[in-house]
Amino acid sequence: MGIERDGNGWTVIVEVLEDAHVPSTSDVLAEYEVQLDADGGLIGVTRGRRYVRGRAET
Repeated sequence: MGIERDGNGWTVIVEVLEDAHVPSTSDVLAEYEVQLDADGGLIGVTRGRRYVRGRAET
């Protein structure tokens, strides 16, 4: 989804499959923002939006 250098570290945004369903169009996905220090150590994680795969954004 995205990676950005911010000052002394990094911010990484990833899309994660949180709840798999059959059919996969009903899967629940979420975006997470991960903050890393300059050495790649974890500083924090925040969950952003959560949504069902295949649904249009409004």
